[in-house]
Amino acid sequence: MATTTDSIPWDEVLGKAVHDMRTPLSGLKTAIEVLRLAQNDPDKVSRVISMMERQTAELTGMLERLAKEPESYRIS
Repeated sequence: MATTTDSIPWDEVLGKAVHDMRTPLSGLKTAIEVLRLAQNDPDKVSRVISMMERQTAELTGMLERLAKEPESYRIS
């Protein structure tokens, strides 16, 4: 879909993108706290790191999508 940047409703696009990114960011914030508390539990630390890797990949995908196809964040 070819869209000029002038025709993109940026307030809508950014609002939706920010909303979508809050979930993985919230998970990462929680993971940091869990890591602080679980420093002596290698299994828990490993699980939390895996979750953080998934959340980071999700955020990276969202940012790439926003950069390449901002119109995909439009609310239909």
